[in-house]
Amino acid sequence: MQDHFRSGRFGQEVLLSDLQEEIMEEEEEEVPDPLEFAADEIDIERVVIIRDAVRRLSEPSRTIVQQRFWGDLAIEEIAEELGMPLATVHRKLGKDLERLREMLS
Repeated sequence: MQDHFRSGRFGQEVLLSDLQEEIMEEEEEEVPDPLEFAADEIDIERVVIIRDAVRRLSEPSRTIVQQRFWGDLAIEEIAEELGMPLATVHRKLGKDLERLREMLS
């Protein structure tokens, strides 16, 4: 047994098991990718700019756009909720998206 300690193998085995545990712990933790973080910041800036542009739309255009894209409602659901004809909501949405493209360009 004394030879085992002298050979250093016992120490290597302990170091190896510690290293394996450390690697497994690192794999479990989510390490943010710096490029992904930068992309998130850009996306947040875009969302803020787009939301400001949407806020400048008049009613009911603002509500239609917000419900369609942030509320994830179908055009049929929006028309029903607002008590408007489906064709009117569809037409307004198309015109409002064009207006937003002009504001954002």
